Amino acid sequence: QAEDGIRDCLLSRGLGDVYKRQLKGGAAVDAPCGADMHGATALYVAASTAGAFSAAVALLDAGADPDAALDGPSRDTPLLAAVNRGDAPLVRALLSAETEPPAAGPADPDLGSAASSLHQSPILLAVVRGHADVAAALLDAGCNCGVLVATSRDPAKPPDNLLDIARARRDFDMLTLLAARGDDCDVRMED
Repeated sequence: QAEDGIRDCLLSRGLGDVYKRQLKGGAAVDAPCGADMHGATALYVAASTAGAFSAAVALLDAGADPDAALDGPSRDTPLLAAVNRGDAPLVRALLSAETEPPAAGPADPDLGSAASSLHQSPILLAVVRGHADVAAALLDAGCNCGVLVATSRDPAKPPDNLLDIARARRDFDMLTLLAARGDDCDVRMED
């Protein structure tokens, strides 16, 4: 089965049409890619690889688990990988329930990682990376955007919200997006 996982991972690197044929042959979609890849599935590899959108969608359509996390402390998911790369179409596909059966269902828009404070939530990662289109996809999916982050060791300083982070980055597009969603996120310009 590990051999199937390795084959799946290699095929997921942009070879969507070939991979679709493989999936019809019964390839294991959630098999780990190998011991040296920390439990990464083919979907995680596709989400981490530029140009592998069609392969990722084929994997989702075949039932790949969009919330399958890496082994070990990082626990990153395909969604976090796509958010980190700024791949808004793939983020939308991962968050969509409109994949073909036997899809595992949409990714959890709030499932983060304990690896670092940056990866604690997909929306935080999108804001920090400056991916406004990805942040919009996450907000459309109903993510919890009331994220607070301690950015100082001084306990007297209150934690920053997403708007504070976008403001510190001087990211006008993200500021505009978050301000427009202020009521949803409990974020206001005066915060």
